[in-house]
Amino acid sequence: MSDLSDLFKELEWVSIPLDGVKRDRLLMYYKLLLKYNRAVHLTSKRDPSLSIKKNLFDVAILDRFLPPFSGLIDLGAGAGFTGIMSKILRPEIKVIFVERNSKKASFLSIVSKELGFSNVEILTQDWKDVIADADVGVSKASCGLDELITLMPQLLKPEGILIHYSTKPCLNADKFYQYFSPYSKSDNFLCVYFNKRKQEDHNVPRGTSF
Repeated sequence: MSDLSDLFKELEWVSIPLDGVKRDRLLMYYKLLLKYNRAVHLTSKRDPSLSIKKNLFDVAILDRFLPPFSGLIDLGAGAGFTGIMSKILRPEIKVIFVERNSKKASFLSIVSKELGFSNVEILTQDWKDVIADADVGVSKASCGLDELITLMPQLLKPEGILIHYSTKPCLNADKFYQYFSPYSKSDNFLCVYFNKRKQEDHNVPRGTSF
């Protein structure tokens, strides 16, 4: 099924409307995910359409609270859900994908070309070998969080933030956002970590819901 009408409605419901260009790019990305899924193992094989929509909704939620920024680094990018969706919603930003799997890195290159993206970089290095200066870092992977927190100074600007997806609040997070996913039918959390080099500039309350 190559239809995203239900996702478009869900995004409008949470105040993330998409214009014609953004809808076209998102639909093209969706079709590429379905096309390459079996060969590259991008998402669930049992119900790839539902899995893709769940991931796209989850990453679109980021746009609800992120301030204007110029650069995002997608850590353990995989199918590129975070970086691609962020680039669709904010085409002016630079996106760095970090993905060691060569097949998935090649897929990210294909998507970036097909969607006409510029200012995109794809790195096949390990996290610990990456030097970047992004405003926002995002990890949807379930492992490596402690390492990423340690590596923040070499990945993010002094005022940068690291965001980690979780099914429960992260006890060591500086802040977290809670949201309900209509696709997983459950509450999820965005755990936020501030780059400690600029911790004092971020006096915000914990546990904000939307």
